[in-house]
Amino acid sequence: QGNASWIAHERVFDDFELEVEFRFEAGCNSGVFFRTPLVKKSPAYLGNEIQIADMSDAALQEKLTPDRHMGALYTVAPPAVDIAKKPGQWHRMKVRCVGSHCQVSINQQVVQDVDLTEFSDEVKESHPGLLRQDGHIGLQSKDVRIEFRRIRIREIR
Repeated sequence: QGNASWIAHERVFDDFELEVEFRFEAGCNSGVFFRTPLVKKSPAYLGNEIQIADMSDAALQEKLTPDRHMGALYTVAPPAVDIAKKPGQWHRMKVRCVGSHCQVSINQQVVQDVDLTEFSDEVKESHPGLLRQDGHIGLQSKDVRIEFRRIRIREIR
């Protein structure tokens, strides 16, 4: 699967709010993980991933199904709206998870507003991370340069 890696916060978070800005080069296919165990293989399935993808790239448009578009809950739920800017521009992502409810916005537009426990049994079986109540927050880099800045995590008590 190419040159994929990710870095994670050392702490485990359950209820949290994450704010992060990111900028990518053309062809980017990356993401932000949450409630994810520290694993090298399948962190998007054993945890959760909000997809970051260059939807202006024709090859990615052809290759990626809607549940893998920018703002998707990776392989689970497509984004509610198309929010992609072109490569080289800064984006702002906010992820807020309390209990099983998660809301994600990119560039101030809500792309996910879901209860992670309300997906079909088939989806939950192939994506066990949906039922995790805690885990690490991480940033993925895969094949193409992506930059992250202004990373803020706030625990919700």
